[in-house]
Amino acid sequence: MTTLSITCSCSWDRLNPLESTCSSSWEDATPLDVECESSWDRLNPLDSTCSSTWEISTPLDKECELPWEISAPLDKECELPWEISTPLDRECELLWIITTPLDRECELPWLGLTPVDVVCEADNSSKPEESVGILLCELPWFAARSYIVIQQDVIFRRVSDSQAIKLLDCSVRTDINSFAWSISGRVASRDDIAYIRPASGPVETELVVNGYTWRFWIENTTDNYGYSSGGAYAFTGTSPSVELAKPYDVPVTKVYGLTQAQQIVNVELLGTGWAWDWEIMDWIIPADVFSVNELTKMEILSRIAKAVGGFVNTKGAFPDGTPYEERLVFKYKYPVSPKNWSGETPDHTIVDSILKQSVKWDPKPGYDHMYVSGKNAGVLVHVKRSGEPWTNAAPTIIDDLTLVQNVALQRGRNYLDATGHDQSIYTMDLTLPDSAVGIPGVLQPGDLCEVTDLFETWRGIVRGVRISVQRPGVTQTVELERHHV
Repeated sequence: MTTLSITCSCSWDRLNPLESTCSSSWEDATPLDVECESSWDRLNPLDSTCSSTWEISTPLDKECELPWEISAPLDKECELPWEISTPLDRECELLWIITTPLDRECELPWLGLTPVDVVCEADNSSKPEESVGILLCELPWFAARSYIVIQQDVIFRRVSDSQAIKLLDCSVRTDINSFAWSISGRVASRDDIAYIRPASGPVETELVVNGYTWRFWIENTTDNYGYSSGGAYAFTGTSPSVELAKPYDVPVTKVYGLTQAQQIVNVELLGTGWAWDWEIMDWIIPADVFSVNELTKMEILSRIAKAVGGFVNTKGAFPDGTPYEERLVFKYKYPVSPKNWSGETPDHTIVDSILKQSVKWDPKPGYDHMYVSGKNAGVLVHVKRSGEPWTNAAPTIIDDLTLVQNVALQRGRNYLDATGHDQSIYTMDLTLPDSAVGIPGVLQPGDLCEVTDLFETWRGIVRGVRISVQRPGVTQTVELERHHV
């Protein structure tokens, strides 16, 4: 039995003890410099003045002088170097023109005008406090010969107790196809609209504009409380003659006995308080020839006027000194044929009052003849334009009231006078002086007017009228029908 050695040495290698300095056999290590110096580069310490190595800087001049230019100090008088300025003359004389001082009488320097005294100056001492007095100077746009000063007076009140109503603006109008004037406008407050708000019926009001008077039944009022509107109180109305028409008058059905045209008007208006002006022809109507079926008084009156080519309208615009009255007017649409207007005395002459004018061509079929006939009785008449070839016939008119030749002649003439390719509609804005001046005054449908504008003098017949009241002015807008014959 063999005993094992306790030294346990390995036969395949000899181990050397580790050296305490941990030296590496493949390289000589260099100890780190405590100042962290890099072995691959040399660093230059930063200059405390922070100067850059690539440029030499120039310190800023305290006076901020720019090196690329020599600046000139500003002149205390601010004189511009490129121009010599001339101080303004204290009298404000313009260097490029010799001015003429305005004459104290408002003479216009570009026209040979003749100064006139102040006209249309109204005395408000007798007017109620609610009347509007505005001084307005209107400069006519052509045919100017004077500077006109107009005193505007507008009064609006309730008829029953003369309660004054503060009117903001309004427009009144009528035309040749209407039997009455109409009004639309606005008042200043809810209290004012309450004065004219219909309750058991329309409220009668009176409007006075520069001395001209109208009466109106206020039938509708509107309160607008919208934020954007600021609160508005509007109204509309019609001449009191509306009581002769729907919905106020009761329609009737009847047959007339032997009578005359004017007598029918007299019978229908009896007891109504309405009078009339008759400017059309009268004629006899045999018994049992003329009948009406469910017509109002105004519809019957309109049939009488239409039978001879006419119309019926309510008289309005009563001037100072002429009391208001309930009056109708029966007129021809063409009292005289257009080709004969030059030989007539015009109802109005328009020269200096024109503020604005526009023209529109208004052609109609070129009829030169037609037939007008009765229905169950009467006559058949061939109405022709004199001097025409009579090749273009208008539609035949048949009417119960065409009973005599002159009725047919007037009906046909007024129909043919409205036709043709030779007519234009002139729309004019005119001044409206106080009624005491009366030139041209308020025009009425059917009136014949002579107009002198910048280029010529011509004649036309009134088709429609509108009076606009908008502070500070009052304007009359008129439609005139002109025939170039």
